[in-house]
Amino acid sequence: MPHYKAAIFDLDGTLLDTLDDLADAVNAALLHFDYPLRTREEVRRFVGNGVRLLILRALPVGVEEARINEVLAYFKEYYAAHSQEKTAPYRGARELLAVLKAAG
Repeated sequence: MPHYKAAIFDLDGTLLDTLDDLADAVNAALLHFDYPLRTREEVRRFVGNGVRLLILRALPVGVEEARINEVLAYFKEYYAAHSQEKTAPYRGARELLAVLKAAG
């Protein structure tokens, strides 16, 4: 019977620290639509379960669905253009991947 080895990682937030680029994109979208900005730590708490929920958590309570969709679209466009400005591997991530690759 063959023995298989596998490691599966979620890249965003697991191997790569994307928080600063996410926070910048959230705040760019909020600023564009005249909503209050969020701190890095607030954005950290809002992350999880997708970008739509991230935007919902960042927006004030009571924002209409059509506006939520506009803010989300702006966020996605901004993030696509700026997602690699501050994002970097977490310390030790490259070394971990090298060890795993060497182990087969």
